[in-house]
Amino acid sequence: MIENSKQPENIAIVYQDEYLVIFLLRYDITKLENDDYTYNEVDYVYHFPEYNTGLNSPGEMAEMAKQTILNNFDQYLNVAVEKRRKDDLNSQIRISEDDLKDTDYCLLKNIESYMSGAPISQECSELIYRRQEARDKVNIAEAKLSDIEIDEVALAKQRKLKQLSTLAQSVITSGIDHDGNHYSLNISDQINLQNLYLLAQSGQQVPYHADGEVCRIFETDEFAQLVVAATCHITYHTTYFNLLKYELNGLDNVDDIESIYYGMELNEEHNAILNSIVKG
Repeated sequence: MIENSKQPENIAIVYQDEYLVIFLLRYDITKLENDDYTYNEVDYVYHFPEYNTGLNSPGEMAEMAKQTILNNFDQYLNVAVEKRRKDDLNSQIRISEDDLKDTDYCLLKNIESYMSGAPISQECSELIYRRQEARDKVNIAEAKLSDIEIDEVALAKQRKLKQLSTLAQSVITSGIDHDGNHYSLNISDQINLQNLYLLAQSGQQVPYHADGEVCRIFETDEFAQLVVAATCHITYHTTYFNLLKYELNGLDNVDDIESIYYGMELNEEHNAILNSIVKG
């Protein structure tokens, strides 16, 4: 929307040569209380007919074209607005496809780190979200170009759910601080803890190590306390994510969906469920 102190003309020439003339077509012109005007405008390129080239001056051709458009203003305006709409959608597709390329490289580096044993980083969850957002923008724009309806609310939920799920895994695998040391909890760590705990339950001492520490022997009670702390950490975030996902699925507005974030306070009912499970 453009604001101007002078009443605008419906049509104005912004460029012309011997082959074409570019007009600005103005619409939705509204006079404000302060006597200013607001309006929208869109450009329209009018190509001169080849058989007329040289018969009239560019100025005369431009005026003839202007009169032609004025006589059929709504028709030309609709064509210009539709062209602008499609140009904007194609521009959005190009920008989103560039974003996809950028996030693909960064995401690959994070996956390589994870495959080497590092916990899932929170940066990874943001990259996944950005990548899915870019992909959704491409799909939405392509659907609009083809006049196909697409459920943007459903796409927003899927995108947000991927982000929350990856963040939950990131928080879980980042591990816990216990008895002055830090213990990562990636998938292999969780499996090791479970297997070694079975041995500890039978009364055996077990070998284990904190992050960056030398492996040592844990007494059965000492190892049991570590497993309990890890289990509480995993249970809390698994339950919290499940309840947050339930709240997310109950939303039907894209802005509300986008406002959901990992770590936010749950509603009263779900917070009570979380507390009962954690304290139970």
